[in-house]
Amino acid sequence: MICGVTTGAEAPTHLQALYWNQLSVLGSTFGSHEDFRLMLRTMAGSSLEPVIDSVLPLDRAKEAFARMDAGDQFGKIVLRV
Repeated sequence: MICGVTTGAEAPTHLQALYWNQLSVLGSTFGSHEDFRLMLRTMAGSSLEPVIDSVLPLDRAKEAFARMDAGDQFGKIVLRV
């Protein structure tokens, strides 16, 4: 996963791995700073809550990543510090 372009606009990709794993590439732009402020105001006033799959202590991070890698979770996996 690549999020943002903090290291530049080019992201070298191994195309064979992309095709072999039948992956998709999705690009998106968020919008303006005003769009972001409006989204934050909207979310602050809503009753939407994130779906939490599990909450684990930081020392079980390896387990959390394995669960995520296997696709066994539904929602976010939270690591408690």
